[in-house]
Amino acid sequence: MPNPGHCYEETFDIMLNDDLIAKEGKIVHGKIQDPKTGKWIDHAWIEMGTIVIDPTISDNIIKKSNYYEKLHAKPEHYYTDVEAINQRFKQKKGLCKWQPSPEDRKRKIIKLKSKRKVCKCKK
Repeated sequence: MPNPGHCYEETFDIMLNDDLIAKEGKIVHGKIQDPKTGKWIDHAWIEMGTIVIDPTISDNIIKKSNYYEKLHAKPEHYYTDVEAINQRFKQKKGLCKWQPSPEDRKRKIIKLKSKRKVCKCKK
């Protein structure tokens, strides 16, 4: 069942607990637009090739083009499983606060590659 409000935690858990996703997928941090309000929301999801896994929006795998079209998704950062673990442990508290550090942004270590309810996580 979708779990709105826990996007960072949910994507991190999926990445850690599924070997195929950890090997072939990337956690994406970016923004999506709430279809009801039009408000931009900080959000996390997983991409594997042409599909998106977003447990806070759907129990199903979503075609990437449909996901981007419906939610106007704007990816900002991509993380492999190792990068996700490293970022997670740089933080002091909860997973919803798991965001790239200002130092990473400055040094450009992390490079950009380009509902019901949606996650309300904030940076």
